[in-house]
Amino acid sequence: MHLDWKYRIYVLRGTARLLVLPPLLWYLLVSRMRDIPFGLVQGLGAIAVDRIIQWGIRSYRAWRVRRLYGAYLPPTLKGNLPGNIDWVMATLAGKQHTAYAWKPMLDQVGGTTVNARLLWSDMVRTSIHLVFLYLT
Repeated sequence: MHLDWKYRIYVLRGTARLLVLPPLLWYLLVSRMRDIPFGLVQGLGAIAVDRIIQWGIRSYRAWRVRRLYGAYLPPTLKGNLPGNIDWVMATLAGKQHTAYAWKPMLDQVGGTTVNARLLWSDMVRTSIHLVFLYLT
């Protein structure tokens, strides 16, 4: 399987997670509210609270490690839609044809490195040639 196909599958899964799952879960919750046992609602609420606490712990640990090593986060891209999905759609639609596909994002933040945060996943991109040589 070619690398482009893996990335397309990743984008498709992320888009489905963004656009399909929340309305589907909301519909199932609202339409079947009388049929759902109260214990199940409590269990799902406990799982949600647990996930939020785990996210907070991971964020704190990452902050502590960054502070220990003196690292700084690259600037984050600010899109107009949730998950910066507007950048994905513009790239897939072919509106941003440049020699380096991430150049418009780098121009927006005004630096050489950007964290795109596409579909809530860290995607750090840079235009520094030595980093490309190190990674390849």
